[in-house]
Amino acid sequence: MTDTVDQTQAETTKAGISEAVAKVCPNCGGPMRVIKAGIVGTLTFCPPCSDKAEAERVAQSEIDTAAMNERRIALQWRKARGVFSEEHRAYTFETWVPVTASQRSSLATVDEWAHRVAEWRDREANPKPWVILHGAPGTGKTTLAACAYHRLVDLAVPVRAVKAGELVSEILRRTKKRTDAYDAGSVMTLPEAVADSLSGYRAIIIDDLCATETGQRERDAWGVFFDAAYLAGVPLLVTTNKNPDDLFLLLDNGPEGRVRSRAKQMTGGGGTPCTGHDYRGGV
Repeated sequence: MTDTVDQTQAETTKAGISEAVAKVCPNCGGPMRVIKAGIVGTLTFCPPCSDKAEAERVAQSEIDTAAMNERRIALQWRKARGVFSEEHRAYTFETWVPVTASQRSSLATVDEWAHRVAEWRDREANPKPWVILHGAPGTGKTTLAACAYHRLVDLAVPVRAVKAGELVSEILRRTKKRTDAYDAGSVMTLPEAVADSLSGYRAIIIDDLCATETGQRERDAWGVFFDAAYLAGVPLLVTTNKNPDDLFLLLDNGPEGRVRSRAKQMTGGGGTPCTGHDYRGGV
């Protein structure tokens, strides 16, 4: 028998039978090998081809993992398309260029917030888990939020980005009785609906809080939302065109209230101004 043919014997002592199997590697014609004991054994490629096949398997697994990660990231951005445009997706903390000192300070604050969320353990490890970015339209608040979203999505952190109006409408919708045949008459309480909106996320980004007229039902919902987020220790990044004092006055229906108290405690004082250069107007 030639060197390219390996004659493998597997003996069964019970039956006293000796069987010889002659095989060659289908890749290179070299001798195959037995990798598992048994009555006839299990043959596989020769050692060099086996190593090559394993390397190819590992390489393909890495390609599959990368493709799966790309699909996950694309899905996350599709979910946030009501908040961020395609232009926003191009920005990161490394590529966005702040112009004013206020914008540079806001960039540092949001960058730190995203880093803390990525390393999140508990409130003691992250004593200021809320950031409220406030300033005039066009000063970069939503772009900074997109930078934070970019960072967290890339790190596979469970995060949601949502317009404030969409979130509060979603909460209130869950508190209404349903009339469809699938689940007729079912209804959530306001705290249950809020808890459901927070469930499954390590952080939530809320864009344009109180950008439109806010009625009493919406204010009540926001009060419950911020209270629940405070008690659960959920990190929040909020953007708003309103001054924080005016925002709290609106949400609390008065000068003192729970939203103001919770927000000041969780932000370490109040809001983070993002003012100066208008990226939309170019001034």
